[in-house]
Amino acid sequence: MKKGIPIIIAFDNNYAPLGAVTMYSVAQNTESPVDFYILEKEVSDKNKRKICKNLQKFSNVSINFIDMTKFDYLAFKEMKTFSLSAYSRYFIPEILPDEDKVIYLDSDIIVCGDIKELYEQDLDNYPLGVVIEDYTKHYIEHIKIIFPQHEGNVFNSGVLLMDIQKLISGGYVQKLLDTNKKYSDMLEWPDQDVFNIVFNDNFKVLDYKYNPLEGCFSALREAFPDKADEIEKNPYLIHYNGPKKPWETPKTNMTKHFWRVVKKTAFRKNICKKYNAKDDREIYYLFGFIPIMKTIQRPKNFYYKMFGLTLLKVRSMI
Repeated sequence: MKKGIPIIIAFDNNYAPLGAVTMYSVAQNTESPVDFYILEKEVSDKNKRKICKNLQKFSNVSINFIDMTKFDYLAFKEMKTFSLSAYSRYFIPEILPDEDKVIYLDSDIIVCGDIKELYEQDLDNYPLGVVIEDYTKHYIEHIKIIFPQHEGNVFNSGVLLMDIQKLISGGYVQKLLDTNKKYSDMLEWPDQDVFNIVFNDNFKVLDYKYNPLEGCFSALREAFPDKADEIEKNPYLIHYNGPKKPWETPKTNMTKHFWRVVKKTAFRKNICKKYNAKDDREIYYLFGFIPIMKTIQRPKNFYYKMFGLTLLKVRSMI
């Protein structure tokens, strides 16, 4: 298979099933060859085999596991809601020094469009392509407190389009590490704070659709209602960045995309059991408001219900 679009994702064993869902969402929407690089810390052999099984039907996909235990994580501060795996993205230029451009994705993301579209965005000579958070005033204020000389927009680090050669020539790996050490006691969003301090408006601004934040979507809607409507109706990507993830909240127009992918993966039973979730349900309406049919996908069976009565129960093939 010819060289594919390099996509980086980082997770530990706990987040492996959810990272696998992200990967599946990319694979099912992309025809071009894709090379996944998993920056993993102590992911079990069982989960590695399952991740490979999860994507085995996609002939255009390759999977590469990168053992991150060789990197010194003792220097990083572990925070309650952030895994140490979040710091893995600092090292991407050292891990893939021969690549020209790569995509980094957090493992709480669902990709609904062809990842090639994001990969082919022109970086206009910048080392990084990002989606700004100019509608989240609290984060702008937070960065200003840590780093008063910050000049421009702030961004979310969950989706990064990276020019590897510019990052290498600019010595950005060491800059990230040095900045992390300097501001360690002030960080609240660990790697993201550091990326914003180091790059300080030295990045290409990408369209909001490439990293809409589900946890901040009401703020995006208030600031840019037309853009929010466009994203909600036809999302390219959804980043479930909020404190409550889609597997912890009632189903909404945004979270339904997550469950649609989950039910196709080899990890569906694990995710549903762990989070006690009914992993997908759809309601069909007559005239747009009278509910007539409901479908429910559960770990073992798929149910078709009409007016509360089960019409058909089909054994799941997964």
